[in-house]
Amino acid sequence: MNILMFRTDIQSPIGIQSVWEALKPLGIKSFSIDFSDFNHALSVMSEELINPQCISTALKGIGYYCEYLSK
Repeated sequence: MNILMFRTDIQSPIGIQSVWEALKPLGIKSFSIDFSDFNHALSVMSEELINPQCISTALKGIGYYCEYLSK
């Protein structure tokens, strides 16, 4: 399982369905957002290797800021 971490501006669970709809076509199996974290950290889990830029682009396409946090 591959896990990627991102900094986002997703402030609340409102709109989570649109986030899921943006990520699902990329092969994402699940994701979580830590709303209490300063970075509103998005954790994305997938079985395949996914280019972090694809995830950032998908979320920016629905109006969210999304920056990959490299290891």
